[in-house]
Amino acid sequence: SPVDGYDQLFVMLTSGGDPLQLTKDEGNKEVLSFSSDGTEIYFGQTLGEPDIWAIPTLGGSPKHLATGKSLAVSADGQSLFLQKTDGRIVRAAKSGSNEEVLYTLPSVGLFGVGLMAYPDGKGLLIISISDSGNTSFRRLDLSSRQLENSGELPAASGTASWAIPGKSLYISRKVSDILNLWEFSLADHSLKQITFGTGPDHAPMADPNGKGIYFINGRNAGTLVLYRVGTKQFSDVVSDDATQPEFSNDGRHFAYITTREGGENEIWIADVDGNHRLKLVSGTRLVTLAWSNDATK
Repeated sequence: SPVDGYDQLFVMLTSGGDPLQLTKDEGNKEVLSFSSDGTEIYFGQTLGEPDIWAIPTLGGSPKHLATGKSLAVSADGQSLFLQKTDGRIVRAAKSGSNEEVLYTLPSVGLFGVGLMAYPDGKGLLIISISDSGNTSFRRLDLSSRQLENSGELPAASGTASWAIPGKSLYISRKVSDILNLWEFSLADHSLKQITFGTGPDHAPMADPNGKGIYFINGRNAGTLVLYRVGTKQFSDVVSDDATQPEFSNDGRHFAYITTREGGENEIWIADVDGNHRLKLVSGTRLVTLAWSNDATK
């Protein structure tokens, strides 16, 4: 949850009560997983190189665990699976040491992949966005180190959790412009719709006691704000929940990215005051990089 402009880590009881804030330093945090015994929470830190940290569940000092973008805990709790920035999938001790390379993905771009350990301890599910923009599911056999295709879905998010462990997944999927929760079978690739509301529903997680599903419902909201140093004034320039603003060299324009429900991105440009907005492109997982020197590209 955001605090003073940074996404910080909180923990709360499922029975209710106020969330407990665990982190307070700069940089956005992303929750990755609990440790197998529940005493620690693993999270990603986005300030600087992608790093994975661990912090006591009830509060304390975070400790650096490993470099990487994604993490999954092994079925027996004794190992961690990590995705490195260069596409390597490694297995490490639960302390983060003694890394062993299991497989190297040919291309992962600027974004990480999702990792989920199979409950039998024999495989690792790798979830990523394919070149076509679909969400792909692949199983890495931990013995043979072979990668097998387990299915591909259009209009699905890259965030999933086990429905029936090892057999089916809960995912978010957009149909008729509505994002609901679905159950996807890895065996026969069948789909079963779980929620039927107006959405958007995302980040599904099965209750470990089998009593239901936790998920997030609602749309992201935000405003892109311009601060003028000379006058010390703030002004709202984009009412959408925008990220990655990038100014042109002449300071008269900026580019930014918006994310639609379901994960599709749009790159826009506008005058520095937010006027004359123009959408340049839509796609999956786009980033703004740099303007040309003359601000025409």
